[in-house]
Amino acid sequence: MERPCVGLGPDVTPRSRVIRLALAAVLLTATASTAGVVSALASEGAVDGQAQAAQDLGALLDRAEPGQRVVIPPGTYRGPVVIDTPVVLEPRGDVEVVGDGTGTVLTVRAPGTVVRGITVRGSGPGPTGNPAAIRVEADGVTIEGVRVEDSYIGIAVEEVEGVRLVDNTIVGRAGAAIVDEGHAVDHDRGDDDPGAGTIGGDADGTGHRARGDGIWLHDAEHVLVRGNTITSSRDGVYVSFGTDTLIDGNEVRDSRYAVHTMYTRQLTLVENRFLDNLSGAVLMYRGPALVLRNHIEGSRSPSTGFALLLKDVVGVEAVENVLVRNRVGLHLDGPTGDDPAKLSRNTIAHNAIGVAAYSSARATFRGNSFVDNQIQVLPQGGRLTGLTWSDQGIGNLWSTYRGFEGLAAGRGAVPHVEGGAVDRLLGRNPELLVLADTPALRMLRSVEERWGRQDPILTDELPITSPLSPPVPAAASPDGSSAAVALGLALLVLPVLLLLLARRSVRRPSRRSLRVSPA
Repeated sequence: MERPCVGLGPDVTPRSRVIRLALAAVLLTATASTAGVVSALASEGAVDGQAQAAQDLGALLDRAEPGQRVVIPPGTYRGPVVIDTPVVLEPRGDVEVVGDGTGTVLTVRAPGTVVRGITVRGSGPGPTGNPAAIRVEADGVTIEGVRVEDSYIGIAVEEVEGVRLVDNTIVGRAGAAIVDEGHAVDHDRGDDDPGAGTIGGDADGTGHRARGDGIWLHDAEHVLVRGNTITSSRDGVYVSFGTDTLIDGNEVRDSRYAVHTMYTRQLTLVENRFLDNLSGAVLMYRGPALVLRNHIEGSRSPSTGFALLLKDVVGVEAVENVLVRNRVGLHLDGPTGDDPAKLSRNTIAHNAIGVAAYSSARATFRGNSFVDNQIQVLPQGGRLTGLTWSDQGIGNLWSTYRGFEGLAAGRGAVPHVEGGAVDRLLGRNPELLVLADTPALRMLRSVEERWGRQDPILTDELPITSPLSPPVPAAASPDGSSAAVALGLALLVLPVLLLLLARRSVRRPSRRSLRVSPA
């Protein structure tokens, strides 16, 4: 079945449409070019390796002429192997290429090569030498339907263009530790993250083989990453200094960051599923980027746990994404300049924190649904003056809205005010988030709304009451025992919270106000 057309309607700027059309044209050209190569190769005959089963794969490739289809008979073949003649390499039956555990297993150096349907495993331990199961060093290469196991990097692509990585399965080293989790929010480090500009990261500290990235793209142009399944990697897909990268319809689980980009131009993330990673999509520096119809769930790391992080990325459009049951749905930092992020029709639901933002954050929100997040919006120091909560006459839907529908259908009659002292207290004391959705905390919020000093975090002047974003996925109900524990903790901590709030809200009178005037 064909993928639906990427259509955004009136929310998408002309610039973003131009970027998407240009990217589509480039990818179609690359696909057509590769198809032509495959057709030419097949028409010139095939090398059948059935009689060569006892030989290694290198010997089989040595017999191939440029433009031939190489059929590999069933069996296990020794690596490392280098493809330096353009061929279509595909198996007859089950074929494994196994490295010797010291470097990259399969290196592709011939433009237009197609590698299809084999299993590759057994790279070096990493990170020294940046070993990979498959390394692509030529333009117009297609890696399709390949399975990668027990390798530091799954597929590495560097300084080439027109590469297609389609329908591959990459199983990383689940037993290796994930290191350097928090660099995306480490402001003291700056841009010198040792894991950001190189393949992989650090060894796991035990002397065992380290966990590297599933797909690694460095300084590559016009790359298609579609329909891949990646588990137990460091970063599922890592992109640095790339241009025109389309990451479409992939699934990433049990990794550090599902997608991690650094200094990437014209990035498109469409209809991916990122489930149960430490963080989902972590996008850092440069841009523009289009983030469309992705489902990101279960990013629960206490250190990061972001469904979508945007750090100093210019020209971001995030549309119709579902960010559900994460520690933080959306984390914002920057960008500087005159091009704030545009976030429209996203569903941000059942997260501990819906939106966490630094005072540097600049974004416009329109038609998003903020549903049952324990804290809807949390400032990370300073006021959020760079965030605009409506656009083109439309605000957002809030499950915490206390107003009512106005004369216009689906529009709130009064502004929505969000946050106050209770939310700020929880933000400064993350250990109390376990209590954020308990009856005691809800009562405390009600007391603050009724009698406390009003100091809202945000005001949405044009809230909506009917959703414009995708539906909220069904949430699992907590069992009775966990609810009872949470209620018990809330009753124990409630007096402390009340005391802290009282101390914040009561202002001591100045000496001048206490001075008695003479008669």
